[in-house]
Amino acid sequence: MAPKRRTDTEDTIDKRRARRPQVILRTIPPIIFSTPNNVLIFQFTMSIPGVKPSSSTTSPLETRPPSFDQTFGINTHKAYEDSQVVEREFQRVKTDLTTKSQTLDEKITGLETRLAAKIDAQKTYVDEKLDATKAYVDGKFKQQEEQLSLMQLNLDLRLNTHEDNVKEKFSAVDERFDSLEERFDALEEEMKEMKGEMKQVKQLLKRLLIQGGASPTSFSPQSSQAPLPPSSLPTVTVSAPSSPVAGPSSTRSRSRPPSTTTRDAASISSGEQRPDTIASVFRSIKRLASKGLIKSKERLDQ
Repeated sequence: MAPKRRTDTEDTIDKRRARRPQVILRTIPPIIFSTPNNVLIFQFTMSIPGVKPSSSTTSPLETRPPSFDQTFGINTHKAYEDSQVVEREFQRVKTDLTTKSQTLDEKITGLETRLAAKIDAQKTYVDEKLDATKAYVDGKFKQQEEQLSLMQLNLDLRLNTHEDNVKEKFSAVDERFDSLEERFDALEEEMKEMKGEMKQVKQLLKRLLIQGGASPTSFSPQSSQAPLPPSSLPTVTVSAPSSPVAGPSSTRSRSRPPSTTTRDAASISSGEQRPDTIASVFRSIKRLASKGLIKSKERLDQ
C-alpha cells in the first residue's frame, strides 16, 4: 500500500525555516582522537550534492531550484537510487576521511614529538639543576666539615697548651710549697738554736752576776759592782751581719768573720763608775741576742 501524499499545507509548514536540506544515507560512527589533555571527536554527515545553502534574507520558495520537488522531500531517495552516485559519494567521503585522518595523524605525531622534546628538555634542565644543587650542597658540607675539623684542631692545640701551662703552674706551686716547708723547717731549727743560745746567754749572765758578787734576783742597775779580775770574765763574741737576713732557703751565708770585742774587768769597772753602764751592756746583749748575733765560746759543760 503506497504512503499517503502530504498536502501543500504540511509541506509549507515543514519548509518555513531557511535551512540546508540534508539527507543522511547511513549512520557513520564518529572518529575519536584522544590525547592526555584533549579529546577530539569528528562526526560526518552526507548532504545532497548540487544544493546550495539558502540565504536568510529570501524566502524558501524563491531559493528552491526548479527540480526541488523531485530532489527533496518524498522523492529525495530517488536521486540516490543510482549506484554510481552512491559510490562516488562514498569514495569522496572516504577520501576526505582518509585525508583528515592522515592530517590528524601528522599533527598528533608532531604534537607528540614536540611534547617529547619539551619533556626531554625539561628533564635535562631539571637533572642539570639537581646536579648543580647537589654539587653546591656537597661543597658547602665539605667546607663546613673542613672548618669544623680546623676549629677542633685549634681547640685541641689550645687545650693542650693550656693543660701544659696549668701543669707547669701546679708544678711551680708545688715547688714553692716545698720550698716554703723547707724554709719553715729551717726557721724552726733556727728558732730552736736561738732558744738554746738564749738559755746560754741567760746562764752566762747569771754566771757574770754570780762572779761579780751580786744576786741574780736582786740585781738592779744602781747596785754597786766590784771590779772583777780579767781572767774571771768570759770572752763574748759579737758578729754583725754583712747584709739583711735572707730567707731560710737562701744559700747566702748569714755570718762573716766576726769582729770581737773583749770586755775585761778593767773596762767594765773603769774609773767613771756610771750607774747606767751595766744596764746599757745588758740592753746591748739582749738586743744582739734577739737578732741571733751572739755566740758564746764558753759552753756550759766547761
